[in-house]
Amino acid sequence: MMEYFCVDPVTAGGMDRGTVMDRSAHPPIVSKLVYQIDGWPGDVLIEAFLAFL
Repeated sequence: MMEYFCVDPVTAGGMDRGTVMDRSAHPPIVSKLVYQIDGWPGDVLIEAFLAFL
């Protein structure tokens, strides 16, 4: 029997200046991500729109 887990990453901030993204594609392609952490509860997985950290 296979086990399944629900992963619910937290959003601890957002993209910052310096992020390079091609918005002409769908979904947009992020080639460089600069992420500003505002508050981090210590989780091992963080999400931002289009990226998991």
